[in-house]
Amino acid sequence: MDIERKDLIVDEIKYWKQTKLLPEHYCDFLIMLYTEGEGVEEQDAVQKQQGRSIGLYIDLIFLLLFIPVSLFLTLSMDASIVFHVTSVAVILFITVMHYIFFRKKQLIWIHLPVILFFIILFLGSIVIFEPYLNTVMISGLILLNCLTWILFGYWKKYVYLTVSGAIGIILLVGYLIVI
Repeated sequence: MDIERKDLIVDEIKYWKQTKLLPEHYCDFLIMLYTEGEGVEEQDAVQKQQGRSIGLYIDLIFLLLFIPVSLFLTLSMDASIVFHVTSVAVILFITVMHYIFFRKKQLIWIHLPVILFFIILFLGSIVIFEPYLNTVMISGLILLNCLTWILFGYWKKYVYLTVSGAIGIILLVGYLIVI
């Protein structure tokens, strides 16, 4: 068989293996068959994958730092409401971009930006609007956040969001009964 044709077939089998079109052991067998038992050097792919995973972990740490950063920006800075709203909006925008990126790459980490988005939205809205609203309006804001969690969780089939929203509403009702 022509060398170029073998390379083309082996590259196609590697693509199948990478995209999981065939089970990995089938692809390994086909690669061994077409390379006549020599196999393929996959060290470059492993090194690339390790480099990507290090970058991914740095990005995940960066994402996790958004909660303390957003709290710092909204609590300790004595700036105008425009600054607080803008800083929280920028952080929420970055988490949405991460969600889109992780969804496109089909990574399991897609849930981290979702969780962070709703936590930061909840904390940011409470901290920003607390000086301007009374207890009833704050309770309404919390209820609105919890309903948003439930609706998004139901829409995307994220059970943890639906349950968290329901627990939030139950806790809010319990708090209002006690007061």
